[in-house]
Amino acid sequence: MDDVFNAIDSATGCQPYDRNPPEHQGTCWRVTGPTVDGESVAIGVEAFLDKKRRRCMLCTVFRTGE
Repeated sequence: MDDVFNAIDSATGCQPYDRNPPEHQGTCWRVTGPTVDGESVAIGVEAFLDKKRRRCMLCTVFRTGE
């Protein structure tokens, strides 16, 4: 989780992500930034409302190879 927080806090980019349809009919973004150790990662983020209308955020971390 420290790597995710660091990548978001020190983001080098943020773009809408629309290559695949959202899994939960939410809004998708791709945030890029460094881990605590300086490795570049991309974080796929989907913000959506669940069945009980609660705000939810699903994050997936990818190595970018940069």
